[in-house]
Amino acid sequence: ISCSDAHGVSACAATASSAGIPFVSAGAKGTLELFVNGKNSLLFGPGDSGSLARCINNLVEDKSLSSQLVTDAKLLQETALSPSRFADSYLKVFHTVANE
Repeated sequence: ISCSDAHGVSACAATASSAGIPFVSAGAKGTLELFVNGKNSLLFGPGDSGSLARCINNLVEDKSLSSQLVTDAKLLQETALSPSRFADSYLKVFHTVANE
């Protein structure tokens, strides 16, 4: 669970995704770029404790939802959140800066 509304894609998101743990987040900007509510995560509004409680309750009560979130998050982990993808992104930034 990530309650931060300020951090982008956190280590928490990447770790949960790779470990097969459903990811629940307050939906910070970077998180919203990769994680989709009900597809590969459950998202709640920042500061909305009632919505957070519903997300947790949904995971406990709906095992098929939990399983689907894990499956789709692992796919995301293997593509967008993989270490090689991060490395490639950093290299592109470094090359862009070096060529300016």
